[in-house]
Amino acid sequence: DTPVGPVDLAYAEQGDFPAMRTPKFSFDRLRVGEFNLLQQTAQVTLDLKVNNEHASELFFDRLNYDVSLGGRRVGRGTMATLGSVPGATEDVLQLPLEIDLVSAGATVVDALRNRERLNVGMDATVDVTVPFLDAVVPLAIDETGQVTVQ
Repeated sequence: DTPVGPVDLAYAEQGDFPAMRTPKFSFDRLRVGEFNLLQQTAQVTLDLKVNNEHASELFFDRLNYDVSLGGRRVGRGTMATLGSVPGATEDVLQLPLEIDLVSAGATVVDALRNRERLNVGMDATVDVTVPFLDAVVPLAIDETGQVTVQ
């Protein structure tokens, strides 16, 4: 709309816009650290594979988790920062756990000591920071699978 009447302007635009994609999680492996037989605990690290199909880097913070091994809950807690995964890549985030060997049960202890495959489950919530949106998106994780114990 101009002082002399309406004027049509040609307009054409093309390009890409990064659409939000939910990352995919799977279990990579469970690494056994230190066994403390006196305190009946084991330090382990659960490697969580994250496939970030999203075009930009995602940051994972404020993880509230509940982990089970061999059908028994072995860890629950909160982590302030889990890590980040660059855009359009697959990476591994590490979740350190201290396992109470008494409550974990014989199946879990045997699998940890003998480096056997083990069923694992994880229920969690995590805040995902998406820089291009300038937003924090809450995400629920509900995964089950098997891990190789190393």
